[in-house]
Amino acid sequence: MATSKQCPKCGASLFWAEDIGSYCTSCGWKEPPKQSSAAPQYRSTGYVPGTFSHGDTGSAYTSASEAPSGFNWGAFLIPFWWCAGMRLWGWAVALVLVPLIGTIAGIVVAIMGAVALSRGGVMFGLAILAVTGPLFAIVTGIYLGSQGNELAWHSRPFDSVDQFMAVQRAWTAVGIVVFLAAVVLNFVEFKMLQAKVEEASQELQMPLR
Repeated sequence: MATSKQCPKCGASLFWAEDIGSYCTSCGWKEPPKQSSAAPQYRSTGYVPGTFSHGDTGSAYTSASEAPSGFNWGAFLIPFWWCAGMRLWGWAVALVLVPLIGTIAGIVVAIMGAVALSRGGVMFGLAILAVTGPLFAIVTGIYLGSQGNELAWHSRPFDSVDQFMAVQRAWTAVGIVVFLAAVVLNFVEFKMLQAKVEEASQELQMPLR
């Protein structure tokens, strides 16, 4: 697990490299490695003096410890926004394109089946909509929730495990708020639609059964 040792000069988090020792990326303070003791488990960044930029991402940030375990609720509840925040661009694009393409394909197939009076064609179109829509969202949500910590830990820089967990807790809080808001809005929309249907039924004197 990464340590949270701080720089004695400026108070920022310290990093460690075998050939450099402990160093601070904010003020440049360095302490040569001690030969008599084991190297502390800082998070290695592949730092080269004079070239480090905290905005850098990618393979330069490889963890000296394993990613924190646990289910990531932020990734499960709001997968697209969480992936964008964690810089998992491939996942973010897939979460948009797969449902979009599936919706277009499913509607086209269903319409073609209806025009051809083919029940099988209509059902196949609806199946495409189901697989690339709700089913895809559920499966990817579960996967990202279970593997989210591992993916996020290696996709963007974090100064410490504590900072990582604080960021994930913030995403979980946002996800819960968004999820509850979506539930409330869908319930209100359903009740409004139900009221309109009942009103139309009364006008036609066709009571619902």
